[in-house]
Amino acid sequence: MLFVNHNKMKLKTKIILLSKNIKDTNIAALLIGKSSIAKELGIHMNIHPASFISKLSDRIPSNLIITVLGNLIENAFDALQGMEEKKWVDILIKENNRDIILL
Repeated sequence: MLFVNHNKMKLKTKIILLSKNIKDTNIAALLIGKSSIAKELGIHMNIHPASFISKLSDRIPSNLIITVLGNLIENAFDALQGMEEKKWVDILIKENNRDIILL
């Protein structure tokens, strides 16, 4: 029971961080979903606490960012398949006045 509560708390912490820093709900939902998939695959997916993105304007549709970010994460998961050592995927999302940066 303690293990379940610990995992629930970690997920709750991740959701709080995402809701504070990732203002686009579709992107936040993608990251939460990919985080769950990572856990099933035995991959530790870390979303850097400095990640931040505001609500996207029409100049950059969120479905475009979701497609690119989703593909990058899936490619990282695929690259880790079959590895025995610790598996990590670190994600940093930043924006400035004209760009969105995915690392």
